[in-house]
Amino acid sequence: MLIALVAFSLCAFAVGGVAGSVNGAQSEAYAKGATFSSSAGASAGSADRYAIGTPTVTDIWVDAVRGNDNNSGATRVQALATIEAAWNRIPEGTSLTATGYRIMLSAGSYRDRMPPNGWMASRYGTFQCPIIIQNADAVGSAIMANVNMFDCRYTYLIGVRIEASGAENDNALHLGGCNHILVRQVQVVGTGDIYAYTTPQEALKANQCQHVYIEDSDLSGGWDNALNCVAVQYGHVTNNRIHRALEWCICLKGGSASLLIEGNEIYDSGVGGFVAGQGTGFEWMVSPWLHYEAYDLKFINNIIRDIEGPSGMGVNGGYNILLAYNTLYKVGRTDHTMEFVHGLRGCDGENTAACAANLKAGGWGTVRTGWENQQPIPSRNVFVYNNIVYNPPGYQSQWQQFAFAPPQTPASDSNIPSPSRADTNLQIKGNIIWNGPPGLPLSGDYIPSTPTCNADQLVRENAINTLQPQLIDPAQGNFRPVPAGNVFTSAVFPLPHFPGGDRPQPPLAPEGDLSNTVLYDYDGIPRTSPSPPGAFTAATAPVASSPAVCAQNANSLDLFAKGADGALWWKHWNGQGWSAWQSLGGYLTADPAATSQANGIIDVLARGSTGELWWKEYNNGWGAWTSLGGVLAPGTGPAACSWGPGRLDVFVEGADGALWHQGYHGVWDGWESRGGYLTASPASISPTSGVIDVFVRGSPAFLWQLEYHNGWSGWTSIGGI
Repeated sequence: MLIALVAFSLCAFAVGGVAGSVNGAQSEAYAKGATFSSSAGASAGSADRYAIGTPTVTDIWVDAVRGNDNNSGATRVQALATIEAAWNRIPEGTSLTATGYRIMLSAGSYRDRMPPNGWMASRYGTFQCPIIIQNADAVGSAIMANVNMFDCRYTYLIGVRIEASGAENDNALHLGGCNHILVRQVQVVGTGDIYAYTTPQEALKANQCQHVYIEDSDLSGGWDNALNCVAVQYGHVTNNRIHRALEWCICLKGGSASLLIEGNEIYDSGVGGFVAGQGTGFEWMVSPWLHYEAYDLKFINNIIRDIEGPSGMGVNGGYNILLAYNTLYKVGRTDHTMEFVHGLRGCDGENTAACAANLKAGGWGTVRTGWENQQPIPSRNVFVYNNIVYNPPGYQSQWQQFAFAPPQTPASDSNIPSPSRADTNLQIKGNIIWNGPPGLPLSGDYIPSTPTCNADQLVRENAINTLQPQLIDPAQGNFRPVPAGNVFTSAVFPLPHFPGGDRPQPPLAPEGDLSNTVLYDYDGIPRTSPSPPGAFTAATAPVASSPAVCAQNANSLDLFAKGADGALWWKHWNGQGWSAWQSLGGYLTADPAATSQANGIIDVLARGSTGELWWKEYNNGWGAWTSLGGVLAPGTGPAACSWGPGRLDVFVEGADGALWHQGYHGVWDGWESRGGYLTASPASISPTSGVIDVFVRGSPAFLWQLEYHNGWSGWTSIGGI
């Protein structure tokens, strides 16, 4: 029998072993793509988020500390002990149509409780009945070992932490041959020393997948890349921290296509921040994307910083690639800030028959193995517009501003047009580049001389060492422009659309999105025309909610609001002045609530991505976000009050319209319904110890009061105005 989980989807109440619709009240949050993150993270208000919808799932609880694989797994109390046992309860090799499965992981380490070698294969979720592996407690508190996911569909990883060293696997998280994969609020960590090659090769590696969505996550630790995609089509990489890589932080190659990369913070790399294309073994590519290394990529509103070199961002064999409105700081020390060169295509030799088949189909490449036989992959329609590259005094590229590649002659049997050019319709305009002395060369031995890119044009249509961009405090991570500063007066250019009609064939790859409109900035502020260069358009981020305020004592105030990035922001008054705004992370979908139990303690609560309630406490420092479960009605926020130290009470409008209450006295009591029917967010106050008053707007639109004083009263109407 199917039961709808009417009140609380995250199992604050156990619903014993049945399938149910993850409550319909979540659809509003999912439609917005809302997510809740445990760290400040990077955010772009415009960035897409994958809409999960209102799936039907059966919960399988797992508890590494108290679970037992002989239990039913239906509730937290009846939790299994291992992820392996939970995974094995999902039917293999068949599409799920009656129910999906949600593996709910209680806090703990599951490193020795995984399937052998992390192998998770051939589970076929569907949009309505997906497979979800979700942290049930604080984000990152459920720790998994390396994951090898192969041939899985509609599978979502939410809120977990995945750790692996190089001794354990080539990748901390590997996706192979998968379709519709969501990685949200996930910490993927390659442990070890990237310089000693003791980390995995990549933190996250995806091969031959489609529809991959990576959101609000932290990917780090690869002696090659932090994120590497080979032959991955469709999806996005948004609002992540991607860092600590010996080579490129992000490398999208091998015929990867139709991907949005927006609102990420990319840093700490030995070679480069972001590259579209690179070099690929021909046998790993997937038809019809058999020509260019990368197609139809939009890299916008990102921050790239602290890249030792040689390049902040680049294109190595790409088609229809947009690099626009990014901010780069301290990049390319060992050579150049940006590169536009050929990709490479070889045959690795593991499957020469596949190389031959791809070549016969009209793809660009070779059947010959060995580095000396790699073929030069050209680029076409690479648009580099309105970025800021700022290397402060004392930090500069060693040799040149850009790296360009001259035309090359491919093998006659490679199918590659000759000469192979990396600068066909290359356009570089509207960029502020402050890097080294005025005499630093534009490039080395070769500078394009095409109508769209040449030495005169580069100097004329970019501010290269003529304008030191005025940013608020880039050394401390604030890359927003100084109000009325020179960033706002720098010349910018409208983004042209890609021309279309110039794809090679056979085989003919999809046209992709020819439009190059960027509507918002990193903070989610709408871009007007003309829009200043770089990831930010304003000195401050706008407030996107009503505020919440509380007082720890007579001389302090603590103010909270949702920012345009969806995160919770905090500002403190110490009796003499206000602090700067500080992000506390998260992704809110309604107004927050705040209260103080005692001096030095602050509790703040907010509605999260799937309508659940999240709690964060300050007590000698901010703790992590913790889920309290539940589903709040769309657009409504919580109310909170405290009658003294160790006591906290929170109230929400549930998905059924009733008032729901949860109390805290060292531990949370769990949710209970107080009835009624609300038509807006509640309000609450505790006038004295042991007394709580709650006020709500009911139906009809009158105010109603509920009081706790040695027990709960009935509802009392206060009437209208």
